[in-house]
Amino acid sequence: MAVDVGDDMAVSAGLRERGFTVTPLAGWGVPGCIRITFGLSAQNERFIAALTAVLAQGDIAHQVSSLVLTTDEHR
Repeated sequence: MAVDVGDDMAVSAGLRERGFTVTPLAGWGVPGCIRITFGLSAQNERFIAALTAVLAQGDIAHQVSSLVLTTDEHR
Protein backbone atom coordinates (compact mmCIF):
# COMPACT_ATOMS: atom_id res chain seq x y z
CA MET A 1 0.00 0.00 0.00
CA ALA A 2 1.27 3.49 -0.80
CA VAL A 3 0.62 6.17 1.82
CA ASP A 4 1.21 9.90 1.41
CA VAL A 5 3.15 11.00 4.50
CA GLY A 6 4.53 14.32 3.27
CA ASP A 7 8.26 13.66 3.67
CA ASP A 8 8.89 10.07 2.64
CA MET A 9 12.60 10.17 3.49
CA ALA A 10 12.12 11.58 7.01
CA VAL A 11 9.28 9.19 7.81
CA SER A 12 11.28 6.23 6.46
CA ALA A 13 14.26 7.22 8.62
CA GLY A 14 12.08 7.62 11.71
CA LEU A 15 10.50 4.22 11.17
CA ARG A 16 13.91 2.64 10.58
CA GLU A 17 15.03 4.00 13.98
CA ARG A 18 12.04 2.15 15.47
CA GLY A 19 12.86 -1.13 13.72
CA PHE A 20 10.60 -0.89 10.66
CA THR A 21 11.63 -0.78 7.02
CA VAL A 22 9.39 0.91 4.48
CA THR A 23 10.17 2.03 0.94
CA PRO A 24 10.25 5.77 0.23
CA LEU A 25 8.66 6.21 -3.20
CA ALA A 26 10.20 9.51 -4.35
CA GLY A 27 12.67 7.52 -6.45
CA TRP A 28 9.75 5.78 -8.12
CA GLY A 29 8.08 9.05 -9.10
CA VAL A 30 5.70 9.26 -6.14
CA PRO A 31 7.31 11.86 -3.84
CA GLY A 32 6.00 12.08 -0.31
CA CYS A 33 4.70 8.51 -0.26
CA ILE A 34 5.97 5.36 1.41
CA ARG A 35 5.20 1.75 0.54
CA ILE A 36 3.88 -0.31 3.44
CA THR A 37 3.64 -4.10 3.46
CA PHE A 38 1.16 -5.60 5.89
CA GLY A 39 2.06 -8.22 8.49
CA LEU A 40 0.30 -10.04 11.27
CA SER A 41 -2.16 -8.09 13.43
CA ALA A 42 0.32 -7.67 16.31
CA GLN A 43 3.01 -6.46 13.89
CA ASN A 44 0.58 -4.03 12.29
CA GLU A 45 -0.38 -2.60 15.69
CA ARG A 46 3.30 -2.01 16.56
CA PHE A 47 3.84 -0.42 13.14
CA ILE A 48 0.85 1.90 13.54
CA ALA A 49 2.15 3.00 16.95
CA ALA A 50 5.59 3.69 15.45
CA LEU A 51 4.15 5.54 12.43
CA THR A 52 1.90 7.62 14.68
CA ALA A 53 4.92 8.59 16.82
CA VAL A 54 6.99 9.50 13.76
CA LEU A 55 4.18 11.55 12.22
CA ALA A 56 3.72 13.44 15.50
CA GLN A 57 7.28 14.78 15.37
CA GLY A 58 7.38 18.53 14.80
CA ASP A 59 9.07 18.66 11.39
CA ILE A 60 6.78 16.02 9.94
CA ALA A 61 3.46 16.64 11.70
CA HIS A 62 2.56 19.82 9.78
CA GLN A 63 2.88 18.02 6.43
CA VAL A 64 0.17 15.41 7.08
CA SER A 65 -3.36 16.80 7.04
CA SER A 66 -5.14 13.58 8.01
CA LEU A 67 -4.38 9.90 8.22
CA VAL A 68 -6.68 7.22 9.59
CA LEU A 69 -4.85 4.24 11.03
CA THR A 70 -6.60 1.16 12.32
CA THR A 71 -6.13 -2.57 12.58
CA ASP A 72 -9.87 -3.09 12.99
CA GLU A 73 -10.60 -6.03 10.70
CA HIS A 74 -14.28 -5.09 10.45
CA ARG A 75 -13.69 -1.82 8.58
